[in-house]
Amino acid sequence: MRSPLARILAFAGVALAVASCQAPPSVTGRVSPRARVELPHDAVLEVQVADVSRPDAAPVVIVRRDYTRLGSSPWPFTLSGSGVRALDPTHVYAVQARILVDGRPALVNKRRTVVDPTRLSDTLDVIVDPVARTVGVLPDGAASPRAGLWNPPGAPATLPAPMLPPPDRSARGPATASADARLSP
Repeated sequence: MRSPLARILAFAGVALAVASCQAPPSVTGRVSPRARVELPHDAVLEVQVADVSRPDAAPVVIVRRDYTRLGSSPWPFTLSGSGVRALDPTHVYAVQARILVDGRPALVNKRRTVVDPTRLSDTLDVIVDPVARTVGVLPDGAASPRAGLWNPPGAPATLPAPMLPPPDRSARGPATASADARLSP
């Protein structure tokens, strides 16, 4: 039979072991497109936490993870590791998310989603928007992009150069005197 002190010590040891097995700190959230979009099966979701404290320097990536086989949105993410554990409350951190199709960004978050190091238990919502694509004529000899979700079939559209209206000669601004006229009496 165990003494009461032995039972208390055994219970304290088990409680300490369970407490030390806590999940490491992590940044969790969901990435959602602003508008409904169908992605190809090989699309990749890239999520990272970056230190954006210094506006005069490029963001420093703290932790990054890629997700494949996305399925339907919203797409959940969890970023953990030693970088998340070492987040400094005096710095500014942001989640950056983008969806790559054929290795090119198709959707990106354009608004900053701030990570508060003192509130890592919060679930973040990141909204991604389509990336603008240039429209124009392909240079001679360039291969035509593969038709599909992001490249509709057919020739690329050409846009006319913008035409500026002719200057309005009837409207005159305030009268100004030349330098010679101001000097003469």
